[in-house]
Formats: sequence, C-alpha cells, structure tokens
Amino acid sequence: MIDGLRARLTENPDDLDGWMLLARTFRATQRFDESLAALEQANQISPDNPFIIVDIVETQIYMTPDGKITPEMTETLKQVLAVQPGMQKALWLLGIASSQAGDNATAISYWESLLDQVEPGSNVANSLQSQINTVKAQMGVAVDQAPASAQPVAAEPVAAEPVAAEPVAAEPVAAEPVAAETAAAVEDGAWPGIRVTVKADESSQSGIPAGGVLYVMIRSPGPAMGPPIGVRRIIGPSLPLEITVSDQDSMLQERQISAESEVQFQARISLTGSPGAKPGDWQSLPVVVPLDSTKTVELLINQRVE
Repeated sequence: MIDGLRARLTENPDDLDGWMLLARTFRATQRFDESLAALEQANQISPDNPFIIVDIVETQIYMTPDGKITPEMTETLKQVLAVQPGMQKALWLLGIASSQAGDNATAISYWESLLDQVEPGSNVANSLQSQINTVKAQMGVAVDQAPASAQPVAAEPVAAEPVAAEPVAAEPVAAEPVAAETAAAVEDGAWPGIRVTVKADESSQSGIPAGGVLYVMIRSPGPAMGPPIGVRRIIGPSLPLEITVSDQDSMLQERQISAESEVQFQARISLTGSPGAKPGDWQSLPVVVPLDSTKTVELLINQRVE
C-alpha cells in the first residue's frame, strides 16, 4: 500500500487525499516520523487546514516519550477550535491536555461539549461518559450514572471529517484512536465486538508507574501476523479494567477487525508511551479467540519485556 501511494504521489504531488492516506498508513505502522513528514506535505498543499493541523498535533503526541501534550500543542489546538468550533478531535485532545495539566474542571468542560455531539447510547458516548465520571469522582463531584456497557477511560472518539481527513488509521489520539476515528454508532446487525478484561499480577502492578500507557493490540494470528489490525490506547490505566473491542478500534477502514475469522489479543503497559515494545515494559501473553466468541477475553499482564 505504501509503495503504491508513493508512486501515485510521485506522479501527482498535489494529491491532498493521497498525502493524508499515506500519513495515516505510516501512523498505523508506527512510523511516526514519516507520518509527520506526509502531513507536512499535505499542509503545504492546504495551508491552515484545521483537520490537517490537528492530525499533525496528534502525531507529534505519539512521538513524545511520555505521551504528554505540550503547552505549544495545546495552544495550537485552541487556535484550531477557534476556527472550527466543535471539532471533535480537538475537543478530545484539549480535554486530555487539561487533565494532564491537573485542570480537571476544564477537561470535563471539553469532553461534555464533545458528548453533546455524539449519539446517545453509542459506544463512544458510553466511553466519554465513563471518562467524565472517572475524573468527577477524582474531584469528589457527583457523577452521572453511566450505562452498564460503558468502557472505562478508553476510547478516543473522533468523527469522520471532510476533505483529506477521512479516518484511515487511528491512533491514538492522542486518537486513533490508537483506534479507528469514528463517532458513529454500531449499526444494527454489525459485529458487536468482544469484551476484554485486562489485569496485572502483584509484581507487575507494583512496577507500573502512574503515567504508563496501556495498549491492547489486536492482530491476525499466525507467524506472519504483521502489524496490528486494531489498537486500544489508554493513558494512566487503573487495573483491572474491562473494555469492548469493536471495529471502532480498527486501524484501517479498509481492513476491519470483523473481517477476520479469529483474532489475537495482547496487552502491554508502555513505560515510555511508545506503542512499540521497549525493555522494561510489562505485557501479557497473547490470546487467540474466534471472532464470534461470546466469552470475555482475559489478559493478565505478568511478563517483563527484556
């Protein structure tokens, strides 16, 4: 795919959609430097495009060693929101930035503005409400009752955006998002997803810092499994936790998790924030399950990456 995109862009260097697709494909394969370079090419074609600028900030967050959103990134996101009020990814990231800065009240304000835009009862709405409730509880504020299916501190909801911003690879946000970037509800008859519980044994739990980042990786099983087909990224997880993995976590729209007959799950706590395994990280053994499994997948983090 990358070779084909490069050839296409050599022939047509002003292909904005092509550069955005290349950027998100690089991001899906954790090649963040190249993703950022492709986004900068897109920004030259369409200067000051708010959707491109937010993608640039999101990619820069992936490149930071600790997943922190810098004051400069925050200011850029605020400028984007001034130009494009209500942009969902900007609201999500500004909420994270405020939370990281210890300003939970502002974080809740951003996320509640986002919550007003998403479909009530959807996976994204449930995840957002759970995130808001978690922060409110930390502040000692009364919380709204989230639905039983709500997912704790997890999803990175971002709606599909026009012109060169159609979600292809998620990450995380910071997204994408590491999840597919869509705020659409699961349609009737669609794959309902698989419940996943992530736990850590005592020795692993004691070695996980407060600023660790949890990655739940979804792959095609087998010796040639390649890069993940889906990822869920959770900053500062509180274990144990339970999430539902669905097609919203697919890294490429062209290759959704539900297209597989069976999938492999693995959980890893990154001490640096990097999605790639680094010495000192903690992880679980991989678990392979049929796609139509109705049982909760249990991932126990108990191995140190050497």
